[in-house]
Amino acid sequence: MLADFFYDTLRNLRAHKLRFGLTASGIVWGIMMLTYLSAWMNGFDVHLTKQMLKIGQNVVYLFPGVTAKAGIGERAAKPVELDFEDVARLEALDVVERAGTNQFLDTLMVRARGRTKLVWSYGVTEKTGAIRNFEVGQGRFISRADVERGARVAFLGAQTAERLFRGRSAVGERITIEAIPFRVVGVAARKGEQIVFSGPPDDNLVLMPVTTARRWFSKTDTVGQIVFEPRSRESGVEAMVAVRGLLGVHHGFHEDDSSAMANFWIVESLQIIEVLLLGFQIFLYFAIGVTLLVGAAGVMNVMFVIVTERTREIGLRKAIGGSNLSIFAQFLVESVATTAFSGAVGAVLGVLMVKLSQWAIGQGTVFISAPVLAPGSLVTIVVVMVATGIGAGILPAIRAARIEPAVSLRSS
Repeated sequence: MLADFFYDTLRNLRAHKLRFGLTASGIVWGIMMLTYLSAWMNGFDVHLTKQMLKIGQNVVYLFPGVTAKAGIGERAAKPVELDFEDVARLEALDVVERAGTNQFLDTLMVRARGRTKLVWSYGVTEKTGAIRNFEVGQGRFISRADVERGARVAFLGAQTAERLFRGRSAVGERITIEAIPFRVVGVAARKGEQIVFSGPPDDNLVLMPVTTARRWFSKTDTVGQIVFEPRSRESGVEAMVAVRGLLGVHHGFHEDDSSAMANFWIVESLQIIEVLLLGFQIFLYFAIGVTLLVGAAGVMNVMFVIVTERTREIGLRKAIGGSNLSIFAQFLVESVATTAFSGAVGAVLGVLMVKLSQWAIGQGTVFISAPVLAPGSLVTIVVVMVATGIGAGILPAIRAARIEPAVSLRSS
């Protein structure tokens, strides 16, 4: 019985293959674009998020500025000078996971194995690496003991190590920074191109203990920049309010004074980008939805025509005992089968376009990413195909089920 049911469906579709083929082209196009564009948007989202987070998974940069006494004017402007003790103060807050320095030292002359390069240099603490998303490729990162002792040790960015040592292992090697000897304790894993960075790209840096930087280079107790990581993304805003309030108490500025203390939180930038991407996705899916509706309307019209042409057949089936439910199911299945087949063709074409784009783009660049088809997208595509088929076939199926046997048998 079930086999006969599906055989009839296949026979009827083959009998009207030209009509169904032409009207289903809109569904093929809609599902193909849904498959391809959803993969493209997903790939771009993943790629852009990865690029943004290279500078830190949840990092907040603090940039000290100047504060002025109320009513006195710019002459009374007082610079806000952070110090090393501020790092410990921030870490004492419940909403802060960890904090560290990111003290810029300018470009310094670094020499190794007869090569001399100008390299952007920073003074950091042992926790700066985790906050700034540095992964150790070789050796180790700067330790707490290095910071406490003011050790002359250096951690190199991947490109800096390549420029100085030309592929040789840098760990344990001696270098001089502005004629001062240092020992390389580690090299960072390569981050590659970056869409966001503070100063130069992270592969082109040399990092040293902040205490060493203060003694030999900056010659000051102030810290130009502090980075910290909130306990969680959800507590990020609360953490920034608490941090600004605490620093304001110790350095004499109001927590709302943006000129006294500016901050950059990577998660805020990601949230802005996610909103923009969501708007773009809504626009694209709306356009695709219109295409699918047009295709479904075409299938519905064809089904109405077929119901009219098969009025006598429907009457005969009812006269020999066919129920309204079986008639309804027959025409609904034909509609769903049409849209499912069309959708399958569109999905295959979409997947082929995704594979072709992945092959052509490869690893991509900072602003160009290969599409990534997520498993959830395939589920969405199946649901859309089934919903389109049901929507296109339910009215013609109801009309077929309501045909009276006597009227249909009298028709020519």
